[in-house]
Amino acid sequence: MNAQESVLVEMHGHVALVILNRPEKMNAFDQPMMERMRAVFDSVGENPQCRVMVLTGAGGNFSSGGDVGGLGLGATLASQPTITLMQNMRRYQHRLQLALANVPVPTIAAVEGVAVSGGLDLALCCDMRVAAESARLGETYTRLGLVPGNGGCFLLAALLGPAKAAELIYTSRVLRAGEAAALGLLNEVTVDGKAVEAALALAERIAANAPLAVRFAKELLVSVQRRKLAEHLEQVGPLVSMLQQTGDHVEGAQAVRARRTPDFKGA
Repeated sequence: MNAQESVLVEMHGHVALVILNRPEKMNAFDQPMMERMRAVFDSVGENPQCRVMVLTGAGGNFSSGGDVGGLGLGATLASQPTITLMQNMRRYQHRLQLALANVPVPTIAAVEGVAVSGGLDLALCCDMRVAAESARLGETYTRLGLVPGNGGCFLLAALLGPAKAAELIYTSRVLRAGEAAALGLLNEVTVDGKAVEAALALAERIAANAPLAVRFAKELLVSVQRRKLAEHLEQVGPLVSMLQQTGDHVEGAQAVRARRTPDFKGA
C-alpha cells in the first residue's frame, strides 16, 4: 500500500470523513502515512465546502499509534544521535499533531476498537469524540519506556484534570468506552459498529448551522489551547529523544514485539 492509500477521504455533503487505512497494522502510522495525514488535514481546512471533519480508522480499529516496526522504535532509535531524533519528531509527529489542531472546522474522532498512544493523541486533538462501547482508549507510552510524545500529557490533563491524567499516563491503563465517557473523555458512546454513523449524525447537525459562525466559535474555543499545545510539544521533543536512547525503551519495544511483559531497569 502506498502513502496515498493509507489515508482516504470521503465527502458526505459538507462533512469530510477521513479514514486511516492500514487495517493490517491496526492503523499504526509510519512516516509516509504521517505526511499523508498532514496533507489531508491541510486540504480539509482549505476546502470551502467542508464544514466538519470526522476522523476514523478502517478495519474495526481507530489507531494503535506509531508503527513499532515502521518507525524503527527500540534499538534502531537508540543508535541515532539525539539531534536527529528531535528533528524527526518535529518533522513528522509534531507537524502532524499541529496540522490536526489547526484544522479550522470542527473535528470529531469516531473510535472503534483500539485508540492507544499516538492513536489516542490524535483522538484527543479532535474537538469531540464518539466511541463504540467496546472501544479501548489509553496512553500506553510508559509500557514502551517513553512518555506521550504528541501532546497526550497536555491534552489529557486539559480534559480530565492533572490528577486523573497522571493516573492514566503513569499506569498506562486502558479505559473501556463507558469509563472514558464517565470521566468526560467522550461525547457519546454507541453500540459497536456505529461510531462513524453517530459521528456523521453529529457532524451533520453542526454543518446545518452557519459555517462562518461555527468556524469562529471553534477559534474562540481552541485558540489558547492550540498555542499551549505548540509550546508543550517543544518541551516534549528533548525528553522523548532522550528516552528513545535508553535501554528501557529498547526493552519495551522488544517486549511489545514478543508479546511479553517488559523487564525495565530504569536506565
